[in-house]
Amino acid sequence: MKNLVLVLTLLLSGFMFSQERASVRGTILDNETNNEPMLFANVHLKNTSINAKTNFHGNFEIDNLDPGEYILIVSYLGYETVEIPIAVKTNETIQVLKELQAIQLSNKDIADLTKESEESTSLTAYGGKHSGS
Repeated sequence: MKNLVLVLTLLLSGFMFSQERASVRGTILDNETNNEPMLFANVHLKNTSINAKTNFHGNFEIDNLDPGEYILIVSYLGYETVEIPIAVKTNETIQVLKELQAIQLSNKDIADLTKESEESTSLTAYGGKHSGS
């Protein structure tokens, strides 16, 4: 009887842990440098806590996903953030290949940043205190 209970327990736990899963793998490239790999780019599934970083070859992997539709967000400092809709199916691996574009700043953007920086510096220098002499 004890052996039967042990066998049933092992079988049931095996079924519980053999859930149907999916994964996403891909490569992120730098469009500005003839498609060199993007090292340590952020890869995130929107509205989840699931994220990854690319390796030295620009590759990433996200495993053990529940089948369904997701939005893959790829970001890197100084580059445009990209949102890629994906649909993963049971026991499937989705392959993603994406090139990132550098952010282009206009003269107005640079002027606005300079103005904000100057305002911040003057407030910091003043310190917000007034000495009553």
